[in-house]
Amino acid sequence: MTDLAVLQQAELTVLWGPSRHDANHLAAVLHADFIEIGRSGSRWTKAEVIVGLLAEADNAEPLVDEWQSTRLSPALTLLTYRLSGPDGSVSRHSSIWDTSGCLPVLHFHQGTWVT
Repeated sequence: MTDLAVLQQAELTVLWGPSRHDANHLAAVLHADFIEIGRSGSRWTKAEVIVGLLAEADNAEPLVDEWQSTRLSPALTLLTYRLSGPDGSVSRHSSIWDTSGCLPVLHFHQGTWVT
């Protein structure tokens, strides 16, 4: 069983910092069938997300709070949180993490703007 702190740290490595631009890290942390539905409503695959993140400029560290986790099955955990950007934007996020292996693997992610 993976605790909330481990999943929070894993999520943060995809959101911000040098790991966000590390192809090897992203390939390891994103599930082979990873799907993201962005705040814009667009849908991306693992390969598309990796290409996009590697091309992205460094971003400021976001404020992330209201963390919650819900065990969906012995191997899957839903992680939700609120993200506040340095520009004042606010969004809510949900991720499904596969916790069946030694390290958690991100299977699905969705962000939704808060208006």
